[in-house]
Amino acid sequence: IYTLSLHDALPICVSLTDDLDLDTLSLYAIVARIEHDLSISIPDETIGAWRSLGDLLDGVDAAAR
Repeated sequence: IYTLSLHDALPICVSLTDDLDLDTLSLYAIVARIEHDLSISIPDETIGAWRSLGDLLDGVDAAAR
């Protein structure tokens, strides 16, 4: 298992599609894992609006409240 250190962290403005090259299937695989691990549910409309890592983090934070 690889864990990120603070030095390796990505900026929150990184684009999910352009910089990380995530397609819809890849993004939903990540979301499914997050939802499972955190026992939360994130609406498809929320996920569809995500453009950056910051959007993803904000969406997960909002769903976890």
